[in-house]
Amino acid sequence: MGLYSEHEGGSRGFALVGGVISGLLFAATMTLVFRRLDLATQAALGDTPAPVRRAALRALQRRRPVPADPEIRAAGVRLAEHQLAQLRRWRIAALVIWSLLLIINVVSLLDDGSLWRLVLIPLYLCLLVYQFSRPRYLRRRIKLLEAAG
Repeated sequence: MGLYSEHEGGSRGFALVGGVISGLLFAATMTLVFRRLDLATQAALGDTPAPVRRAALRALQRRRPVPADPEIRAAGVRLAEHQLAQLRRWRIAALVIWSLLLIINVVSLLDDGSLWRLVLIPLYLCLLVYQFSRPRYLRRRIKLLEAAG
């Protein structure tokens, strides 16, 4: 919004104000979204102590060894199941959003040749791949954490 205003004949001041307003709205929205996600994660882990929460998050990372502590493994399973439920819940919306953004950017690249599109297209492709590969990874990690017990 703000960057295109000057290019289209607007003033720099208008572009700056538009950019600041857009940035503030985006920051406020992301703050609310991530706060809600954080509260949902806390609810999934219940009254688990903070060190165990951090260890459970690490237990879900790729190539990390399965923790020996059964409390950490159990928290890791709860966290993975919560993440899996969130991914299932948002799967269709994410597919639509990332696909539309990908299509829009491919069409825009063909139309205006902007090199920024060459940055965004791989980004949206990666987000699509992540959306469909993460559940399989989480299911495998849940099996590993449960089998170690």
